[in-house]
Amino acid sequence: MLAEGAKVILNRNLWTSKGLVNGAQGVVKKIWFDQGSNACSYLPAVVFVKFDGYSGPETPAWEGIDPYWVPIVPAVAQWETKVGQALTCTQLPLMLAWGITIHKSQGLTLEKAVVELGSKDFSAGLTFVAISQVKTLKGLAFRTHFDHAWLKKPKETDTMLMLKKDTEHRNQLGFQLNPYGMDLSEYTFTED
Repeated sequence: MLAEGAKVILNRNLWTSKGLVNGAQGVVKKIWFDQGSNACSYLPAVVFVKFDGYSGPETPAWEGIDPYWVPIVPAVAQWETKVGQALTCTQLPLMLAWGITIHKSQGLTLEKAVVELGSKDFSAGLTFVAISQVKTLKGLAFRTHFDHAWLKKPKETDTMLMLKKDTEHRNQLGFQLNPYGMDLSEYTFTED
């Protein structure tokens, strides 16, 4: 449940402000609801989050709000079904940071993580993904013992062999430019 003091991760590519990107981690400092709305039935009107390292625009001077807390408002997506029915989804672009799956950690850079790998490696390479998201070994802790063999290069599967063969075949074909009738004389192409 979202509450003041909860650690959260920004999970939408909506933010490009200084210090804020998808996966930025912060702490919820204040939650505001619309006057008269029921907190159990409605999303907050705004959630103020403190992100370390944020240096973007300051929040307007509101009483009790630090100017460097970032106001996060609900994002609204609208679309129509094939039969023309209008649909809307409203959500806060935040997720709790106390526990995420290995899949959700992909693309994140974490200062600290406690990793629970379970009793077996679900898929070859997932253990490596889990530990490679943490910046330093000092910030990495394992909750339980795991088989160190999971960190070794996995045996090549049929799919991996097919991809390798396809890559070799494409490399032998060489680069063939199709200009699709366009004049490309002002462009320079180099082979890398």
